[in-house]
Amino acid sequence: DIVCADMEKLDAVLGNRTYDVMVCTGTLMYLKEESAAHVVDVMLRHTGTLLAIAGLAHPEIDNRLLQHSTIREQDKSFIHNLDSMVRIAGGTILARRWDGGKMVGGHTIYFVYASKNATR
Repeated sequence: DIVCADMEKLDAVLGNRTYDVMVCTGTLMYLKEESAAHVVDVMLRHTGTLLAIAGLAHPEIDNRLLQHSTIREQDKSFIHNLDSMVRIAGGTILARRWDGGKMVGGHTIYFVYASKNATR
């Protein structure tokens, strides 16, 4: 099924379903830090095995070192510390990749692969 819905209402859309793999690419950059963290929490709760997230990388420092989300000046989108959002939501980082120094189509790339903790 394909569903069109507001990301911030994801919990209601997913209901009580769990998915083996959830993928989120290029969308959290449009949400402020608090909303993006909420979406990460919801996705992690509905993930069975793997949550894969791709977002904007900070061009100068590894995103995992960001204390708070920053704004990319060219389009006012958000650069988040996805590692921190996953951990706060009770998840475990399985792998990550920060390519902040490389530009691909005018963008930088930051990937986080996570799972929920077994005790959650």
